[in-house]
Amino acid sequence: MNYKLIIAACILGLIFTQIFIYEFKRKPNEYTELNFVFLKKEGEKNDVYKIYLDETVETGEKVFSYKGDFYTILDYSNGMFFLAKYPKEIKENEKFNFSFEITNNLGKDWNYTYYILLNEKIVKENDILLKNKEKKLIKEELQISSTGKNKVSIKLDTKEEIYFYVEVY
Repeated sequence: MNYKLIIAACILGLIFTQIFIYEFKRKPNEYTELNFVFLKKEGEKNDVYKIYLDETVETGEKVFSYKGDFYTILDYSNGMFFLAKYPKEIKENEKFNFSFEITNNLGKDWNYTYYILLNEKIVKENDILLKNKEKKLIKEELQISSTGKNKVSIKLDTKEEIYFYVEVY
């Protein structure tokens, strides 16, 4: 057996693997941030809570319920969640405002398409151009006519999604 050929093939394989990894690796600094910014009725203070945890917690969910109220995770770092509370209940056909923020960290200007969905159905679609490192606050208003638990989602064409639930009575 010719071991020199086997060793040469292995070395070439390692070189090609390194080139492939270098050329096609995901750059960790290129991403899009999508966060809710919740507004309450005029004159009321926005509620933001801090919860300190003793251990690392990993969750794929951005929304959870605690004591009957819904919360969204705005940020998580060093064992600390930053949470925002948003309206749990509204009246049927009552208009309510909510805001979200898009931050472009893709390393280039990007024309985002965002979709507002109510119970997985698109109710609004809009485009917004953001320069690299630019952050934009978007204010929206929604009116829900279907009673019960409703899911309000924001989806970007870059696959990010955030959502919350609101009970309509």
